[in-house]
Amino acid sequence: MKYFIILACMIATIYGSSTDSATIFTDQEKEYLSNKKEITMCIDPDWMPFEKLGNGKHTGMTSDYFKLFQQKIGIPIKLIPTASWSESLEFAKMRKCDIFSLAMETAERKSYMNFTKPYLISPLVFIAKLDAPFINNPVDVLSMKLGITKGYAFVEILKQKYPNINLIEYEKLSDGLNAVAKGEIFAYIDNLYTSGYAIQKNHVGELKIAGKFSETWDLSVGVRNDEPLLLSIFDKTIDVIMRDETFYSIANNWINVKYEQGFDYKLFYQIFGVLFIVALFLYYKHSLSQKYIKQLTAQKEEFEAIFKNSKDGIAIYDLDANFLDFNDAYLNMTGFTREELLHKNCIELTAFDDKERTKLTMAKVIKDGSVENFEKSCLIKDDRMIAVNMTFSLMPDKKRIIAVVKNITQNKLLESQAKLASMGEMIGNIAHQWRQPLNVISTMASGIAFKKEFGTLKDDEIIPDMEAIIAQTTYLSKTIDDFRNFIKGGEIEEEIVISSLFDKTFSIVDASLKSHYIQIIRDIDQTIKIKGYENELMQAFINIINNAKDVLIENETIEDKYIFISAKSNENHCEITIKDNGGGVKPSIINRIFEPYFTTKHQSKGTGLGLSMAHKIITEMHDGTIVVSNVTYEYNAQEYKGASFKITFQEI
Repeated sequence: MKYFIILACMIATIYGSSTDSATIFTDQEKEYLSNKKEITMCIDPDWMPFEKLGNGKHTGMTSDYFKLFQQKIGIPIKLIPTASWSESLEFAKMRKCDIFSLAMETAERKSYMNFTKPYLISPLVFIAKLDAPFINNPVDVLSMKLGITKGYAFVEILKQKYPNINLIEYEKLSDGLNAVAKGEIFAYIDNLYTSGYAIQKNHVGELKIAGKFSETWDLSVGVRNDEPLLLSIFDKTIDVIMRDETFYSIANNWINVKYEQGFDYKLFYQIFGVLFIVALFLYYKHSLSQKYIKQLTAQKEEFEAIFKNSKDGIAIYDLDANFLDFNDAYLNMTGFTREELLHKNCIELTAFDDKERTKLTMAKVIKDGSVENFEKSCLIKDDRMIAVNMTFSLMPDKKRIIAVVKNITQNKLLESQAKLASMGEMIGNIAHQWRQPLNVISTMASGIAFKKEFGTLKDDEIIPDMEAIIAQTTYLSKTIDDFRNFIKGGEIEEEIVISSLFDKTFSIVDASLKSHYIQIIRDIDQTIKIKGYENELMQAFINIINNAKDVLIENETIEDKYIFISAKSNENHCEITIKDNGGGVKPSIINRIFEPYFTTKHQSKGTGLGLSMAHKIITEMHDGTIVVSNVTYEYNAQEYKGASFKITFQEI
């Protein structure tokens, strides 16, 4: 529960010591202290909550520890003021300081200092802006600008471990965090406790802990290496103090309160738990969609062969729907042998939910002479099921019915598949959309708890914070509504304002694009209206935008990544252009990108359904046109090349 205290107990257990401070020093060490008279000490003047120099006074966690050290050692420990940690290091090299209050051992520092066993341990973390993606692996951001305090041990350590790391050194933590907030650098590297303290004090709702290293900050007392007895004295003093209850009181006051409560881990894990459950549910849905994708892909060649090489199925029934005859195409469609099928009935081979409709349709055929485009689910060999489109006609003798049957299973699965395939994108989009408001809520809540703990919370501060939290939860609720409405779809053709349609589209894809540093450049006429199906058009545009996003992500040579979207009115037509700067489509495949299942991606990343469904929605459902071409253009005095999708609808 108390990370620091657990570590401290482990350290104390490992090293062990005498519990009587009066007997821990040898006669030689006592004589050294008697002759020494006082010990000079340098600190980091801006490293709260560990330590700080303010108005000539030493404050922070180490200030409390060194009161105990001085009591045990028995001679004064004198603070030598410095303006920065870099100056403290220089003072130590010049022997102006006998000790560092808190420092980490490095090979370079060993040339002038020795180090006691650690008495404080802290994780090494990244601090970034709220909208920055979580850093799962430090290697992913080594090429980006990363800040760190000048002279810190980890400057040397990180450069040795990651030779390509792009480190920028700052004199003070506050300077580095301000650089992050202004976007001058991507992230700052420091320990968890100092970072949490600084965020709560100066950057609430602006910065966050965005990831961590596997390394930890193991902090010791640094001791000048030309006086070995002094090292022995401090090692023994640390052993004794870590047996003292006051040691844990200090740890609790400065770390447990200011970090575990200042950065509200309980709230964090509650929110994470809810998101984890949602993610599991969506992952389950996504897994189902992947299962159907695999099934459909496995049947792809079989379906294509049937559709390309066979005529439409033709069957003849009597007036009670018993099979009288059929052609080979129909026989092949059902999978039965001729003998099996002649002993069956059309109603018998109908799915349960469609039986009553089929009976009524057959009666209508007998009465009216024909029924066109009747769709149902048909049971075939081995209890499998297909979707069929049937056109019935009463034969001239009025004693038989002839049916022309088309197997439309692939079309139905294709449409369903496109929706299922979008679920994977939905998981990522929901996670991106929720991350920033959840960080704001967490930061607000932890800030209130932090102020409450130290008695600095004012009544007039609570209401604005609560209103901000309510605003964020309202935004989360609206986001879920947007996603639910998109997935649900609609069947009613309606008047659509193109600018509003794109606003809703951007609300779904915007966070995902930002996480990959892709900018949307919009130029959309606010007055254009068309007739159509809003959710289906959103799906088409999302598929095109996601295709552009994938191209930009894969092309690592592109620094500035753009997707340009324009909508103009031209002679009663709405012309929409979606283009990127991803380099364009290979000429050898540009004429095939709207084909179902055609994809240049690995099968684990693409199904070839996205652009095919976009084409179908635009051309078949909305009588529009869509054309793709490679274009070269200028933006901000820079020349770019990419794919351009030009879409045209009838304007109202």
